[in-house]
Amino acid sequence: MKKTLLLLTLFGVGIILTGCSMSAKDYFVKGTEEMKQYKCTESMNDLKMAADMEYEDEGDWYPIYMLGLGLSRYYCNNLDSALNAFGSIDQYAVLRSDRDAIEKGFEFLKSKGNRTYELTEREETLLHYYLGMINFKKGNYEDAMVEFKKVNYIADGNYSKLPLIALMRGLTYEKLNDNSNAFVAYKKVVEQNPESPVGYILCYRLENTEGNKLYWENELKSKFNIDIKSLRDRKSVV
Repeated sequence: MKKTLLLLTLFGVGIILTGCSMSAKDYFVKGTEEMKQYKCTESMNDLKMAADMEYEDEGDWYPIYMLGLGLSRYYCNNLDSALNAFGSIDQYAVLRSDRDAIEKGFEFLKSKGNRTYELTEREETLLHYYLGMINFKKGNYEDAMVEFKKVNYIADGNYSKLPLIALMRGLTYEKLNDNSNAFVAYKKVVEQNPESPVGYILCYRLENTEGNKLYWENELKSKFNIDIKSLRDRKSVV
């Protein structure tokens, strides 16, 4: 009995010691898994721990850990803190609060020089996409458009790398009262997502001439069996 108790005690101590010796990478992996399980508080805490530990150790993975933290905060609807996390790895971001947290990231990145982890094209695309989404949700439409244009530049016009970008550009142009460019963006949605009726509906909504409206109306009917007039009667998006 005593031997069993001793083993259990040692096992418990081992668990405690193991928990105390978690690395930044361990916290990052744990926080990422918690994010997938919609455990908001746990995910944000663990990903922040990963970023803070990597910062203190002057590790090269600080930017990618901050990107993970930003994603977690975004999906947990902490938009301002998400903006700060993303902004700490992008000195051109348009930011409006908590400069201290951002400057800490800038200071680290500048000191690391070429040794700093360099974001891949996909990671950089995600960074600016989510900066755009946050600004869009906050009603900062001009700032959002700046970020969405950066995505387009990084992807070299290839919207297929992030299909939603054409849709978000169109919606942002509409918020900026630029229906002409919004229509061009929605046509890109149709081109990139021909199996979805969303782009067709949006094009129909912005089309000015009755003849062209009839084209989109027929496309919706033939491809998706959608009667656009019935949608309009129900006061839908059209």
